[in-house]
Amino acid sequence: MASGIALAEAVALLLGVGMGLLAPWLVQRQRSSRRHLPLDDQMLQWLRQAPVGVLVLDRRQTIRLVNGKACSLLHLQGEGTAREQRPLLDAIRCHQLEEVSHRARRTGQRQRIKWVFTSTSSNPHHLEPVTTEQLEAVALPGQQGWVGIFLLNRHALLAQREQQERWVSDVAHELKTPLTALRLVSESLAENCNPRQARLMERLQKEIVRLQSLVENLLELSRLENTPLQHHTTPVTVEDHVKTAWQFLLPLAELRHVGLTVTSTSPAATIPADPSRLQRALLNLLDNALRYSPNHSTIQVKIVEDQTWLKLDVEDQGSGFSERDLQHAFERFYRGDASRARVSSLSGSGLGLAIVQQIATTHGGHVRALNRPEGGASVRLTLPMNPPVSPETRLTAGL
Repeated sequence: MASGIALAEAVALLLGVGMGLLAPWLVQRQRSSRRHLPLDDQMLQWLRQAPVGVLVLDRRQTIRLVNGKACSLLHLQGEGTAREQRPLLDAIRCHQLEEVSHRARRTGQRQRIKWVFTSTSSNPHHLEPVTTEQLEAVALPGQQGWVGIFLLNRHALLAQREQQERWVSDVAHELKTPLTALRLVSESLAENCNPRQARLMERLQKEIVRLQSLVENLLELSRLENTPLQHHTTPVTVEDHVKTAWQFLLPLAELRHVGLTVTSTSPAATIPADPSRLQRALLNLLDNALRYSPNHSTIQVKIVEDQTWLKLDVEDQGSGFSERDLQHAFERFYRGDASRARVSSLSGSGLGLAIVQQIATTHGGHVRALNRPEGGASVRLTLPMNPPVSPETRLTAGL
């Protein structure tokens, strides 16, 4: 019983680090002079029956808890106490779990890993068919060197995501034709209407154009997700593409007296990229900056390169991102605070930055949003100077 209580406390500490939900119970537990509470056994039962895999390791990398879902994902026979008190690599020959737990313990931060897990029979005389699973593990560091690992099957998640993306793409395709027809009809009706009706028709046409833009963005996202980047990319001069993208926005910028300055540590710097996709990403970044720039201001684009990465910052002089914007800016259909936009007619579909993120990912890079210390917002696009490599296993700290 005592070991069960100690394990319950250790697991509670781990979960408290990750979610902060069990702190009140821990305080009460410490005040109870180690008196056994029904919640100790109940919590262990919940963990063993959880719909996600749970693996708890002590500071010596000894398994102290493994629930039924983890046994299923890792193809272990039995569950729970049957495999507790065993070294991790003795029970589960998976070096990815060994590595991610060591990193969590060493850094004191959450660690995430995605990999393809392959299992075979432990008996060389009775070989079983090889089974593979697309797994994801999140390791949470606890006190005194304990680590909690949560396991998920990525195959089911990926299948669900693919189905959702396919549905969105199909709906976008179906909407494209009727929207084109509605626009043609509205343009025809606008030629023969009175002034009051003309105002209504103008509003109708703007909404149709907005819906068409939304549909095109959805289709673009679908193409980006389902069409991988070609291996033979073209050397692209980034500064030239920035200036070309700005030309599309120049009429709107001139109306509001918003200028553009571009600085680069190497103006002739080139990266391997898909020119059209990179052009779309830059156009979206500049459009987003223009939308939130005050009149008579300047948008700054700063390009810095080293041997590994090219970093492109698009900075405006607006009010900056809110805390909520920083968390959700790259999510689909998320729109920033409308009060930040300088021109209401420039309201977007909420897909512009999501498209930038997808383009960055397909090129092996990433994008992030931040606020400038001197005021205003900045979006940094980071792309590799060499052709991107897509390894099967990625270990990311702090996620």
